[in-house]
Amino acid sequence: MKKTIFKASMAFVIIFAFSLFGFSAAFGYGGGGHGKPPVPTNVTAVNHPMTLTNAQSGVATNNFGQQATVALSVPMGAVPADEKITFKIQMSSANANIRPDTSGGAFMIGNKVFYITATDIGNKSYTDDFISPLGITMTLPEMSGVSDLDVYFINNDNEWESVSASVLGNTATFSVSHLTTFSVISYDGSGNIAIVKAPKKNVKAENSNKPGVTVLGISHYADGSLIRGENKKIYVIVDGVKQHIKNMKELMQYAGQPIFEVDDEVLGQYSGVEVLGISGYGNGALIRCNDMKIYVIVNGKCKHIANLKQLAKYAGQEIFNVTDDVVSSFEIVE
Repeated sequence: MKKTIFKASMAFVIIFAFSLFGFSAAFGYGGGGHGKPPVPTNVTAVNHPMTLTNAQSGVATNNFGQQATVALSVPMGAVPADEKITFKIQMSSANANIRPDTSGGAFMIGNKVFYITATDIGNKSYTDDFISPLGITMTLPEMSGVSDLDVYFINNDNEWESVSASVLGNTATFSVSHLTTFSVISYDGSGNIAIVKAPKKNVKAENSNKPGVTVLGISHYADGSLIRGENKKIYVIVDGVKQHIKNMKELMQYAGQPIFEVDDEVLGQYSGVEVLGISGYGNGALIRCNDMKIYVIVNGKCKHIANLKQLAKYAGQEIFNVTDDVVSSFEIVE
């Protein structure tokens, strides 16, 4: 009797599941229950490379702290059907090899350049035009109140050429069909802007396996990259500045991250900060003292985070509780 009731109950459950979900889902096949999850049609990447196929659209946003925010929007179908493209956004301070000639009245906003790159599945630069235009938005606080602003890219003649951006306040929006090196420049003249100093080498056609982008013969490493020079010192790049990592405690903040070997020519591109503070808290670290105020370490100084809006820029990052002596070891800036 009990067996008959049990069988009847099981039959009812199966029939009920079949009526709701269909044969595959009811019996554990397909329906996403045991197979691979469906490939998303829309991809969002924040401070991380973004990889897309032809059947996907995506938005990649890199927030460089208070320095800048850059967003890249790729519409569905922009990537060729037989390609899988990885998009990266990097920022660096400009050096003499890339800076426009200021004698013509041109100057870079914030002295910043942005390397927005695309590589194929073989990690080689994708240099063809995309099928559909890509949208880019750049926000820099230094843009506010500056006239004659536009976004420029480096053309094949080693000149900065305008892309005709829409500029509103501290934000520039524009569209391009290929990716390269960009900067926001104030220029009150006409025609192209020459670069101050001729490059040592031509632009490399292919990216290496490093996170740096080779532009005009110089390798640029994005904020957060770890590099080790010929002197065997390890540095982290923050806001275009190399900051020496002096001890293991500081290095542990970057556990699992690769350290890239560079020569002295690359190392010399970046001005440096040697002092990290008495407790080894490096650039970008969040600390909280006894009065519950929260600070971020910026170039060896302690900057107060005044409100939740500012703190939201560091969402998910650990806040270290420290004594007042640690905070007082830094120069405090508001």
